[in-house]
Amino acid sequence: MNVKLDSHPTSISRYYLLVSCFLTVLVDTLVYYFFHNEISVLNLVIYSLFFNLLLVVYFNVKSLNSTITQLHNSKVQLERANRRLHIDVAALSDQTQKYQTLLNSLPDLAWVKDTKGRFLTVNAQFENAFGINYETLIGKTDFDLSHPADAKQYRQDDLQVMETGQQLRQEFFATAVDGSQSWIELIKVPVVKAGKVVGTAGTARDISERKRAQEKLAHLAHFDSLTGLANRYSLEQDLTKLLACEPSSLLVAFLDMDNFKLINDSMGHAAGDQALIATAKRLRQSAPADTQIYRLSGDEFVLVAQGVVGSEQIQRWSTAIMESVCQRCEIDSFEFDLAVTMGISLYPQHGMECWELVKNADIAMYQAKLAGRKRYQLFSEQFAGLALQQISMDKRLRQAIEEKQLFLRYQPMVNGLNGTILGMEALIRWQDPERGEISPAGFIPFAEQSGLISDIGKFVLEEALAQQAQWLALGLSCVPISINVSGLQFHQHDLVKDIAMRLGSSNVPGSLIELELTESILMKDEVKLYETLSQLRQLGLSLSVDDFGTGYSNLAYLSRFPISKLKIDRSFVDHIDQKPDQQIITRAIIELSKNLGLNVVAEGVERKLELEQVISLGCTTIQGYYFAKPLLAEEVAELLTQEAPYINDC
Repeated sequence: MNVKLDSHPTSISRYYLLVSCFLTVLVDTLVYYFFHNEISVLNLVIYSLFFNLLLVVYFNVKSLNSTITQLHNSKVQLERANRRLHIDVAALSDQTQKYQTLLNSLPDLAWVKDTKGRFLTVNAQFENAFGINYETLIGKTDFDLSHPADAKQYRQDDLQVMETGQQLRQEFFATAVDGSQSWIELIKVPVVKAGKVVGTAGTARDISERKRAQEKLAHLAHFDSLTGLANRYSLEQDLTKLLACEPSSLLVAFLDMDNFKLINDSMGHAAGDQALIATAKRLRQSAPADTQIYRLSGDEFVLVAQGVVGSEQIQRWSTAIMESVCQRCEIDSFEFDLAVTMGISLYPQHGMECWELVKNADIAMYQAKLAGRKRYQLFSEQFAGLALQQISMDKRLRQAIEEKQLFLRYQPMVNGLNGTILGMEALIRWQDPERGEISPAGFIPFAEQSGLISDIGKFVLEEALAQQAQWLALGLSCVPISINVSGLQFHQHDLVKDIAMRLGSSNVPGSLIELELTESILMKDEVKLYETLSQLRQLGLSLSVDDFGTGYSNLAYLSRFPISKLKIDRSFVDHIDQKPDQQIITRAIIELSKNLGLNVVAEGVERKLELEQVISLGCTTIQGYYFAKPLLAEEVAELLTQEAPYINDC
């Protein structure tokens, strides 16, 4: 604030001198004129001095009053300015406090630096991470806090951000001053004031756990979680790549465990798992170094070997493996014979492509089982007669579709906190006149190979819509029905049109239907896939990814496609309360789903401890035998009349 007095002392003095001289001359002249005969010169001088004294007093008093008035006005102005200054300081202090509170609320490390790389402010998480208080941290640089190599990189990053004016985001492996290492996600942005870059601001978080979970998911995409062997996906990749090199010879062996179903049924799934682990271990111990071992599915294994040529070498190779695997095994104090049957196909005699060789080895294995099990069999063209069995299966399955031997059961998806039903999955069954009720495992694999899976898929959709329409007509509180869609069915050109027509004819809202897709479906022709998914969403349908975590583990599609739900595969849920690694992976999937705004369902929950563990990890939508087995439509209708039918099981 500027405070200014109106008159300058020098100006006042000059003014006073001029007036004084004029008035003195005037007064002296008048006195002399009227009283020159009566007044002496001395008296005249005294009168002049007295008069000048009066003038001095008069002008100084007037000047003093003016100065006092001006000083008073200046004081008022200063008091007003002081009050405004106190208000501005208080507002600035309040703003700074709010800014620091906001920084401290962040779960990540956060900071602001000047152009020299000196810390201007940091949050509480930053203090805790380095174990240094705020006052000590301010003014320090990365070279005071971090490993020299990392500090140098941080400085280069700062310079890049300030030079380009662009955000920097990266993930890297950092080394702390104490030597500990971790994965860090770093974000830096320029700080701009009045159009000029005056520093940088940044955040950092430890993503080591997320990285480990991603690595675990990637590992599970190529390896079996139970045995540690390479899986079906790896088999296809490796064998296709090997065949592309046109090797001179190649052996493909298909192994199937004998009496595995009996072990599962009599001793439980845990014992079955132990038997699979024991088989895998013995295969590793007996197979030569250049033999690759894969777990295909269930109790099926595939071995791929190079350099095994001629009947004698094949016999020695096969016998060594059979003798190593087929030995006594003890599980839970119970001893039994662990045995396998093996079929063998050779390249190029028995096939030129991956699955052709595997299929022929499978056919040879089946012939070995018919011959008495616990043996190996080399593929022969005479086994082609097995195709007759496939023709028979094809005829029976087509007849089952036409004669409505197929039907649906429904397994509820339950809110694990309050027992309400949130949805249900439609599951296909085959009521065979001769064999009774057959689960999907007994015919779906063949249906997928023969192409009948599309007809079965249409039946499931039509039946589910008809049932949903019936429940709506009864006034029941209906929930969405989830329908599994095969890859072959999904990629048919008329899928969207067919679903739209069936929704219209049944008068069922699209919001009451959900399509479950496998991860493999989402890996093909991204542009066309996005178009199809968007059209399905426009019909009101919701889309979910089934068996998440067991496929290709390409997480990018989750953000690109209009997916609304993930279903965690049962392999992650099985005995999750006893397996910390599975807990880490499951937590990562749940957090990933929440960050992307997706719902998440835990499949295969069969025990109370599994339920509690899954809920503690953040997933409350549960599907599995703990709450309900797949039910008939009549049983579901009864449940839909109740508000929370499973509340007592929560």
